Amino acid sequence: MQGIETYYYQPYAEYPSRINAAYHANPTRLSMSDTLANAIQSSLINATGAQNQGVKRRTFAVLRETTAPAVLLELGFLSNPQEAARLTTSAYQETLANAIVAGIKAYYEKESNV
Repeated sequence: MQGIETYYYQPYAEYPSRINAAYHANPTRLSMSDTLANAIQSSLINATGAQNQGVKRRTFAVLRETTAPAVLLELGFLSNPQEAARLTTSAYQETLANAIVAGIKAYYEKESNV
């Protein structure tokens, strides 16, 4: 495996609605998370040329238990020797960081125009 993938929360029907019902499946937050995930993923792929593993929805607790838009970035596969080597270089880390910032800026620009 290789590449970059981004996750945002997908509501889980079996999750008790009484727990954090005010926000765990909030449609506005989910939509904003989708927009944020796509903006960052696009920026990362454009900046790095990495294989696009896509934007995916999952029920990860780290994405569920939040009141704000949330994403989880997987910036490469350490099981892939070439990616592992690239991920340890300062230059690639800076490229990733700058791409994340650019994606967040693109998200806010899009949200401010809505």
